[in-house]
Amino acid sequence: MTRIMQKMFSKTRKEIESEPEGIMGANTVVLADDMLTVISEPKRIIPCRIADDGTGFEGHAFFEASSIRKINNTYYFIIPLN
Repeated sequence: MTRIMQKMFSKTRKEIESEPEGIMGANTVVLADDMLTVISEPKRIIPCRIADDGTGFEGHAFFEASSIRKINNTYYFIIPLN
């Protein structure tokens, strides 16, 4: 799996292994008003399937096919359950 992540993210094995929560999962950042400029560090909101043990997301971890929906003035993060 590490080799696949190295290719996907152009990171070394050491960089991948140095991330305490891993590099896979659902992350969020805060954007500036231009909706292009990132003004915060990434924050993990849902772990990936290989890191969900003991998190409360067991059986509901992030995998793929997520999307953002805006309803009125609220944004919702939609994920399929595995």
